[in-house]
Amino acid sequence: MPNPLGFSTGFYYGLDWPLEKRLASLLEVSNAAVELQTTDLFALGESLSEAAIALMREFQYRSVHLPATIQYPSPEADLLLPHILKLIDDVAAHAIVIHPDTITDPAWVAKNFDDRIAIENMDINKTFGQIPDDLLQLFEKIPQAKWVFDINHAYTVDPTQTLGGSLFHNLSYRLTHYHFSGYGNDHQRHIPLSETHQDEMFRMLSDKNVPIIIESVAQDDSADPVKEYQYILDHLGN
Repeated sequence: MPNPLGFSTGFYYGLDWPLEKRLASLLEVSNAAVELQTTDLFALGESLSEAAIALMREFQYRSVHLPATIQYPSPEADLLLPHILKLIDDVAAHAIVIHPDTITDPAWVAKNFDDRIAIENMDINKTFGQIPDDLLQLFEKIPQAKWVFDINHAYTVDPTQTLGGSLFHNLSYRLTHYHFSGYGNDHQRHIPLSETHQDEMFRMLSDKNVPIIIESVAQDDSADPVKEYQYILDHLGN
């Protein structure tokens, strides 16, 4: 069987849709997995409604992506922490995703998050967190942390996929789920694979058991998540 497959709520990034509408739409496509993007949510000072929590809990695998616009720790992180901890408890999250370049004190992260914290490898636009050595440094200091393998990010650094192979070889024992999407350019970093047809990326999906979170972003309000889901599902079976 192919990997459990679902979407990030960021699929509807840029569209003026309430979270409940985004979750309900994605749930119609697949209840296997979901990742909640929290950057916009916390920037607005919002919390999840009871309806949103109920919708999140209908997905079998639930990930929460921490805001990537602040540092950990920072006054903003300290302010948000109680809300973040409540949110991950409310939705019974299986993973809590953090960007390595936002971690200024690994000890703070190790202290405040349990073994659901998961560090994601970074793309070509970052100066840290792209290669195994960067991530291994953090794993030494946050020993309970898991790893999120972002295929798109590895592809931007090395389209030959040598880096992707090295990441998997060194970190596969920590793998909790994949991030998956097509790549356009610096202005369109997460394009549907059903549009880019960068099918070589599928070769980096070595673990056939862990969930895949589709991070493609709808280009407009006519975008169809079913088309992207089916394209990826069909290629997973090849």
